[in-house]
Amino acid sequence: MMNYYKTKQIRLIDIITEVDDLHLFPDGAVTFREANKKTLDYNISIADSYYIQYRRTNGISKLGISVEGQALYIDRTVEGLISFADLLNGAYMRTIFDNLYVVTGINYFPGRLNEENRIDRVTHFMGSGIFPLCLSLLLPIFVYSIVSEKEGKILEIMKMNGMKMRYYWLVNFLFDFLVYWLTVAGFVIMGGVILKITVFINTSYIMQFLMFAGWGYAEIGMAFIISPFLSRAQTATSNLS
Repeated sequence: MMNYYKTKQIRLIDIITEVDDLHLFPDGAVTFREANKKTLDYNISIADSYYIQYRRTNGISKLGISVEGQALYIDRTVEGLISFADLLNGAYMRTIFDNLYVVTGINYFPGRLNEENRIDRVTHFMGSGIFPLCLSLLLPIFVYSIVSEKEGKILEIMKMNGMKMRYYWLVNFLFDFLVYWLTVAGFVIMGGVILKITVFINTSYIMQFLMFAGWGYAEIGMAFIISPFLSRAQTATSNLS
């Protein structure tokens, strides 16, 4: 039975899950391309298997601490590579120069939990569904205005007074497009200026404009296509909402 817990660098595994004869596994390998007094060219690698049970606890690339009958393992792959290279470079330097020593170290910057990134991820996840849904709620309004004019015979009266249909659809399109852009402006001001959501700040303004324009054009066009098939305004709002 294995009790498995892991974070980015720490994994907690039962001691009984250790592989038998683990000490026979190599910690790493080195391939020398060229080695002489003028050139040292090699390729190094260490065991970085995802299954930490198959890695030997050597104290460099993998540390093990017993905690209440369980082993707390800490992966240090980068540190193991640097230590391996330090051993090779130091031995090479001492072979050529008796009084030369090379010391290698790692400086860790203090890590802090960044809650803003987590909040941004949640905001983007919710916004990816909520923001398009809010813009889509304008579709019933666009359909309602057209169907209500048809239901109240207003369209017929305008046609009797000499109005051409192309101007009727043009005016409806411009009015709906204006309402749509006012709605988009409200979202952009709230999300980009006030809340400073990165999707509004970091995304290209040209790309945002093209995306919003295309979305609005498609939404109004959908309203124009649906409206001839509906005869009652109440049906339009109840079925599309």
